[in-house]
Amino acid sequence: MVQFQFLMVFGSIRRVFRDHCAKWISGFTMQTGDESVFKIEVKTILEGLKITRGSEFQQVEVECDNNLVVECAANSKM
Repeated sequence: MVQFQFLMVFGSIRRVFRDHCAKWISGFTMQTGDESVFKIEVKTILEGLKITRGSEFQQVEVECDNNLVVECAANSKM
């Protein structure tokens, strides 16, 4: 049996969008509340995808070292 333990955090998160040459294009900041790190990671990915949906990006690459977070974000209805 696998158990996951997530810490509760408060603060803000900043994320950036970069082009293929790693040049900064845009970014956003999100305030976090009384939520698990897992939930914050998923919400951050979804927020970034929402922003890219309304932009001129032709291709988006998401980097995350937590496969479960990526799977949850990929299966989420935006």
